[in-house]
Amino acid sequence: MSAVAPAVPWPAGYRTRRVLVRPLHGDDLDFLTALHADPGVMRHVGDALGLDAAAAVARRLLRAAQRTPPSMYAWMLQTLDAAVPIGLMTVAPTADPARGELGLMFDPRQSGCGYATEVVAALQQQVHALGGVLDARHRPGNVAVRQLMLRLGFLPRAGEGGYVGWCSLPATRLPVLSPGVKG
Repeated sequence: MSAVAPAVPWPAGYRTRRVLVRPLHGDDLDFLTALHADPGVMRHVGDALGLDAAAAVARRLLRAAQRTPPSMYAWMLQTLDAAVPIGLMTVAPTADPARGELGLMFDPRQSGCGYATEVVAALQQQVHALGGVLDARHRPGNVAVRQLMLRLGFLPRAGEGGYVGWCSLPATRLPVLSPGVKG
């Protein structure tokens, strides 16, 4: 008999010590377009897009996030002190409503400031409290995301399509190993 996976309502938004994590709105389109057109941001995601293609992606992302239910959960990340946009965080839902794939994009000027650790740790805490699971993947050369995954306790898993895979499980869903079996 298998346990039924819990349904995890992904948060509408939240605050951390330094970051407001809020739903996307129309005023975010210029920032989202700039992220998708920036070669420094896209080097670990895919090819940088031209402005027209980047704007089309930004509009699709906004529409997906505003559907009921959303086909993509997406949050604008901005500083609490000055309301400066610093990045985008997404969760792509899977067939299992308690599981989603994490995505992050940051303005390169805001990289290395600890914002990713802060917002993902808070999301993990909320999702894990409800029995949910976060997956992530990145290109092998993305050392910063690899370090983030390790720092936040994500477990390595088989990647697909040349990507490195990770999984963050709540304690209640961690695999139980028999004595003498190495994980």
